Amino acid sequence: MEEKRKYVRLDTRLKITYTILKDRKNSSLSTETKDISGGGIRLFLAEPVPVQSLLKLTIHLPEDPQPIVAIGRVVWTEEFSILHSQQTEGKVLEAGIEFVEIEPKERDRIIKYVILGYAAVRKES
Repeated sequence: MEEKRKYVRLDTRLKITYTILKDRKNSSLSTETKDISGGGIRLFLAEPVPVQSLLKLTIHLPEDPQPIVAIGRVVWTEEFSILHSQQTEGKVLEAGIEFVEIEPKERDRIIKYVILGYAAVRKES
């Protein structure tokens, strides 16, 4: 099977806020990423978001005071059941987001973060 990804992904938890564009509430929600690449992110959703929705994303890289702002499109969503304990079960929503509007220098900042993250992981092993 041929890999279709253009960018390497890094499993990482980054703070992020998102706003669903064209949503009447226009409220910002805070969450975190599950992974990131130069082409998009996978994040945990606070509430269901329809596929093809556009999100304004504000991504906070560690030790970088300037957040990255981009527009992303929801490509897929999936709900998972997780077991907190033997008695309680919870639901987690994840979404795959493709960057559709991002400045090249901002994409380069993400790619640099991913490369440095991989280098740190390899150094530890």
